[in-house]
Amino acid sequence: MGHGGADPIDRRYDEARFALRSVARHCRTSKAMAAVWHFDQPTSGDSAILPLKQWRNLQAFEAALRVPTGSQGSSSLGPALKKATQLAKSMPSHEIRLTILSDFCLTDHNPAEIWARLEHFPGNVHAVVLGVDDPPRELHDLGITVSRIAPGDEPGVVAATLHHSLTEGRPGRQLAHRLLRISEPMSLETNSQ
Repeated sequence: MGHGGADPIDRRYDEARFALRSVARHCRTSKAMAAVWHFDQPTSGDSAILPLKQWRNLQAFEAALRVPTGSQGSSSLGPALKKATQLAKSMPSHEIRLTILSDFCLTDHNPAEIWARLEHFPGNVHAVVLGVDDPPRELHDLGITVSRIAPGDEPGVVAATLHHSLTEGRPGRQLAHRLLRISEPMSLETNSQ
């Protein structure tokens, strides 16, 4: 995640805060939980996994939704993916959803291993591809949900995409469909409105 700016990609932190607040406001169960983790690992900028229902937890999420102090701007997904996989395996009775915001221009030493770990992640994976005209071909083959967000997309598209991901599978959810760029697994939708 990068610094704030004027377009929906550069405003990802602001829009992520908006999406989390919106979901928390309507959350009625303590089983719905979330965490915010950065590619830079380890970092004190992450949040713990916390129930969305409790408003006091929003402060922890909002504190995590900014560039971590001392961040190097890592593009290696491996450390955060390892952390997410360990958490998912420790909660086998929960429905796990991993949402990754990245340009997916990964700098991991073994990218093939990262793609394999994403494909076999013990839960649902939603790849939100930021600002890349030609996302990596590997995303087509993973069988995961992929959303593409371009710098020219209208404000709110990051928030709408995250809201979609956070509420996946929840009965009665209402989405801002006009802002979403969600594709079915194994395909990428790149058209703009």
